[in-house]
Amino acid sequence: MISSSLRLLSAAAIAALGQSAMAATAIGDHLTFSAFGTLGVVQTNSDEAQYVREQQVKGATKSASLLTDSNLGLQVTAKANDWLSATVQTLTAQRNTDHLTTRFDWAYIKVTPAENLNIRLGKVALPNFLVSDSRRIGYANTALRPANEVYGLDLLTGGLKGVDASYALKLGSGTLTSSVLYGKSAADTPTYSLKVNKTRNVNLVWDGDWYTVRLGQSKARPDLSSIFGAGVSDTYTFNGFGFTVDRSQVVLQGEYVQRRSSGFDTFIAADAWYLQAGYRMGKWLPYASFAERKAAKSSIVAPQKTVALGARWDALSSAALKFQLEHVGTTNTAGASFASPINGVVSKPVTTMSVSMDFVY
Repeated sequence: MISSSLRLLSAAAIAALGQSAMAATAIGDHLTFSAFGTLGVVQTNSDEAQYVREQQVKGATKSASLLTDSNLGLQVTAKANDWLSATVQTLTAQRNTDHLTTRFDWAYIKVTPAENLNIRLGKVALPNFLVSDSRRIGYANTALRPANEVYGLDLLTGGLKGVDASYALKLGSGTLTSSVLYGKSAADTPTYSLKVNKTRNVNLVWDGDWYTVRLGQSKARPDLSSIFGAGVSDTYTFNGFGFTVDRSQVVLQGEYVQRRSSGFDTFIAADAWYLQAGYRMGKWLPYASFAERKAAKSSIVAPQKTVALGARWDALSSAALKFQLEHVGTTNTAGASFASPINGVVSKPVTTMSVSMDFVY
């Protein structure tokens, strides 16, 4: 049975969707303000462990949680002229602590020295996924949340502090955007925080009329001195491939990722993928997905499989209400989506029920 928290959120979300939503707001001639957010609640049918998102430490059980999916993002962009601008974005969300925190996810200066060439200096999101830039902007995505099996696999959770350059080349009916990034990152988990040096990324994105294909790789050198002392080194590698299709009423999306380590594959090596399919019917978009994470190269990474059914309702041009039901199996391990299992494992498949309201402003 759905709890009273879920029923109250559904009612509040539907009431809020009845109010008008507005576009980004200009502040004078050079500043633009925008915002996005999610009010979400999730509960499960088990008290054996807490269902979490990515690196979170506190989540949902038979008691519903508002912290798992809820967030608020604020962004200000200052444009000096056609070739120089700056962007700052804060995000308030639960990350690797048991409460909401606010931090700068984006803070960079962008220079456009030539047409279709952009250079950014500062802090940006590391584009290791198909929807890296918008993974926390629920309104930009079909599903209520990205698949934990895939989006919880990358350990470089601290973004990138450095420089990136991208170039968009028009080819026939499509556009090929290539980008390179270099700088420092961080691996922040509930149990440790590591500085990550020499982080570099290559990303290729092909945008067609009704489809997108993305291919990328990141390599980095984590600083392991705080764990093993001086003299221990490692090269972390994360590979990803993804695609989207949006044609007529059909919406498809899928990704495949690999995580590898030059010295610690026993603990790191894993593969993950998901496939999502939906069919647009007016303002409704029902969808289904399957996701899987499994160990690679005889590692001890815990496996997980998730089957999800959901629906998105675009009641307004800037707000959407979503419902999602999941069946999560961990093969009697801790899995990828659970924190603090009572006996170290989740012995039975878990069913989750989620409702969220996403908005952009």
